[in-house]
Amino acid sequence: MYDTRSKPAVGTVRLKNNTYRDLADIADIPDGSCKSFQISGYDILICHTKDKFFAVENKCSHAMSKLEGGRLRAYRLICPLHGACFDVRDGSVKGAPATALSTHTVYRWLWRGLWILVLTLLLGRVFC
Repeated sequence: MYDTRSKPAVGTVRLKNNTYRDLADIADIPDGSCKSFQISGYDILICHTKDKFFAVENKCSHAMSKLEGGRLRAYRLICPLHGACFDVRDGSVKGAPATALSTHTVYRWLWRGLWILVLTLLLGRVFC
């Protein structure tokens, strides 16, 4: 099930045991969009603003519904169910009803001529 390459590539997840699994290409998350991924039991939403990638928990803190499918306007993610609004940079609430989201740090690295994203989770690093 998991690819055992020794080096990361665009669109892979690095698991705790240093194996890798393909996720998606960065090009699959165009500017102004979000895409969800199941990573080691976490449902993570990766959001691509005009200048940067951010990662947040894919669950609205108000109704516990998925945020995937919500609108991304600049740094604001709007829940598709009740319209709660979050800042993807820090998970803070910008429009009720809700409480703050969990966020994950995303780094962008140039590796062997390819841009990769490194998403830091509690469990390790995710390359996508």
